Amino acid sequence: MPPKFYGPPLPPEIQKQRRDASRKKWAEANPEADAAAKKRWADANKHVGIETVRRRQAKKRNATPLWADVQAMQEIYRKARELSASGVPHEVDHIIPITHPLVCGLHCEANLQVLPMSANRRKSNKIDVSAE
Repeated sequence: MPPKFYGPPLPPEIQKQRRDASRKKWAEANPEADAAAKKRWADANKHVGIETVRRRQAKKRNATPLWADVQAMQEIYRKARELSASGVPHEVDHIIPITHPLVCGLHCEANLQVLPMSANRRKSNKIDVSAE
């Protein structure tokens, strides 16, 4: 019997979208197994996490101008910790991302805002151009 022909292979972007959707669906249906798998991976790849943190720290250091008000920035981070203590996790967000394909924001008080963690993760490294 001749093999069935299903047409040309899908473009890699479509294949990735389908894999990601399938992975997300599985993770939502199996939260404990997903958390355990992520923990196993993190434990086996601590060097990756350390490298990621160090790279992020270097980008922040390189994006901090000499004129930045360090005390004002520390106050913003303190406010995020205070809000997190109320039970809803908050993070400090760079309004204009430090890492973006089109722009490099500064690590200074004028470019920082406190957001709930869920909103910050949703924003990722996007720029809100509607605010202008």
